[in-house]
Amino acid sequence: MITPSEFLEMLLRNGLRHFIGVPDSTLSGLSTEIEGSSSVDIHLISPNEGTAVALAIGYHLATRKIPVVYMQNSGLGNALNPLVSLAHPEVFGVQMLLIVGWRGVPGRVDEPQHIVQGAISSELLRVVGMNSLTVDKNLSLSELEKFVKEQSEVSNGPFALVVNPDVLTEAAKTKASPKNPSLSREGALIAVIESLPEDAIVVATTGKLSRELSEYRETANLIVQDLLTIGGMGHANAIALAIAMQKPDRTVVCLDGDGAFQMHLGAGALIGEISAGNFTHILFNNGIHESVGGQKIAAPHIDYLGLTASFGYKGYDLLVSQDEICSGIPKICTRSGPNFVEIRVNDAVRTNLKRPKCGPKENKIAFQAYISNNSA
Repeated sequence: MITPSEFLEMLLRNGLRHFIGVPDSTLSGLSTEIEGSSSVDIHLISPNEGTAVALAIGYHLATRKIPVVYMQNSGLGNALNPLVSLAHPEVFGVQMLLIVGWRGVPGRVDEPQHIVQGAISSELLRVVGMNSLTVDKNLSLSELEKFVKEQSEVSNGPFALVVNPDVLTEAAKTKASPKNPSLSREGALIAVIESLPEDAIVVATTGKLSRELSEYRETANLIVQDLLTIGGMGHANAIALAIAMQKPDRTVVCLDGDGAFQMHLGAGALIGEISAGNFTHILFNNGIHESVGGQKIAAPHIDYLGLTASFGYKGYDLLVSQDEICSGIPKICTRSGPNFVEIRVNDAVRTNLKRPKCGPKENKIAFQAYISNNSA
């Protein structure tokens, strides 16, 4: 089996030294190797996959060299526009190597949000005319290198390596400095939930935050009343905004992550523009992509006070302790919004964290019943 270090060394000796990507658990070992290598010219963490491709296009135009863009296959949707409308051989014809982590491999057990994307990923690349090679445990390093060399010489557009799970994950986590060593996200999350109005509508972002919320409800024997957006990273706030517009008499809360919020910042501008008075946007800020390996996010030092004020949010609060959360959230939810709450937390996560017992369809049905039955 090819190790992450062997994989990276092969790329480097073939002149591929410029890396741009969105972190993925399937590629966590490779990410660690890239971050720790002195032979890599540039390594950029992108807020989303489309931006990563755009950065790669600019690099190739300026240098005539081939950049490497890595992502999870769920991010192919974000990447397709610049891949087809700009980088495609029939448009600009920009060479780049895509390294795509393959979640939802057919025949392999995976989370429900990955099943459909996993089944269509290879076909999707074929439809857009992209040559690809599947990297699994049986592929030799020489076969891998042969493909990369050939495509680098003959391709006049993007080409791809589709990487199976358990091939490039062998590495320790790379973690940024925690935002708040004294406060875990799970502790902060529970404090938030216990401080919300009884009939609040909650939409939670993808990743382990949703798992923590689900386990809290199950442990406390509470009904399912939250929407867990287990896929579609970065879209929880827009979903919550639309619900807030349709349920103006209810407090609607989005529980968001910093990496997810940065992925589609334009939604924040729309939240400010629409200015739903019943909308509260709560951001758990730890500066990393915690669920996929602890890699740093694109911009860990954003001034969220200035950013959200420019978007048109009516209020901003920074909470850094459970006491501040418990005293602050009830007051914030009575103010006219949209309000933005930043909670700085560390990167601590329980190793025995459970996955939701409720599947996405069951979650949808229960959530719709909750927001209908509790309408004012």
